[in-house]
Amino acid sequence: MTPALSSAALDRLPRHALGIPELDANPAWRLAAAFLMGHRGQTRRAYFNDMRAWYSWCAERGFSPLEAQRHHVDAWISALSEQPQPKTGKPASPATIARFRSRKSRRSPQDDASLKADSRVTAKSRYALAVL
Repeated sequence: MTPALSSAALDRLPRHALGIPELDANPAWRLAAAFLMGHRGQTRRAYFNDMRAWYSWCAERGFSPLEAQRHHVDAWISALSEQPQPKTGKPASPATIARFRSRKSRRSPQDDASLKADSRVTAKSRYALAVL
């Protein structure tokens, strides 16, 4: 189920930006398209793949990404860091998790502190978090 958006908010989202009718009709994907319009090339593809995985994870659990709450994001990140990823057969790298976190929610100082304290986060990832 997708939560209702005000018609004014929905009207501001791009139409037909993804070129896939099923996605272009979905408010969550229209919001994703608005975000993706600000990126090009490989960056856009990486963010699209992240969003596709997130949206699929949400759908498998019976809710829309627009309904997601903080505990959903935490559960997703836990799954990323523990379960083998399709392309590599290994859990997601700390850099991948940091990229995902930077785009899925506005971080608070407590979020940064908890991620920095995580032993799986390398010095390189800590640097990336500091500059985000």
